[in-house]
Amino acid sequence: MAEAALRLDKRYADVKFLKKQFWGDKLIADAKKLLENPKIKEITSRPSRSQ
Repeated sequence: MAEAALRLDKRYADVKFLKKQFWGDKLIADAKKLLENPKIKEITSRPSRSQ
């Protein structure tokens, strides 16, 4: 599900954005772990479809 969400909106790979959305510390810590996953890193490094 994380892959699908990041394909739709890559802002969720940005910790500053998550903090602005009032994500809590535990959720942000878990998101950081997820974003270290090689498959997730690959998705977030690709240009957006709109680019």
